[in-house]
Amino acid sequence: MSPPLSPPESEHEIPQSLEVPDWGGVAQGTGFHCWHGRRPRRKFCYADKNTGRRFLGCPLEEDEDQCRFVHWCDPEWPARAQRAMVDLWGVVFDSRTAEEAARREAQEAIRTKEAEVRPTLTRRE
Repeated sequence: MSPPLSPPESEHEIPQSLEVPDWGGVAQGTGFHCWHGRRPRRKFCYADKNTGRRFLGCPLEEDEDQCRFVHWCDPEWPARAQRAMVDLWGVVFDSRTAEEAARREAQEAIRTKEAEVRPTLTRRE
C-alpha cells in the first residue's frame, strides 16, 4: 500500500518523505541539528515540486512531533520541472480521491443489497 498523499498546503510544510537504501539514516558529521537538538535524518522527498530532492529533516517519527527543520541537500529543480511535478502529483491525488469515492460507493451499494436480500433469505429458512 502506498503512503497517503495530500496536496501541499504551503512552502513551510514538512516535505512528504521516504528513506531509501542509498540515502537514509541519521546524518553524522554534518554539523546540522534539528530544532529539538537532534541529528537530522537523511530523507528523500516524494511529493510536490520537490519530488526526488534529498534533504535533512527532523528525526522524530510522528508528524505531529517533528519540528519544521528542513535542509535541502540538492538544488531546486528548474521552475518548468517543478510545475510539471505539481501537475503530475495533482493527477495522482485526483485519481486516488476518485478511487476512494468509488470504493465507498461500492461498499454502500453492497450494504444496501445485503439489507434487501437478508429478509428474503430469512423468510426462506
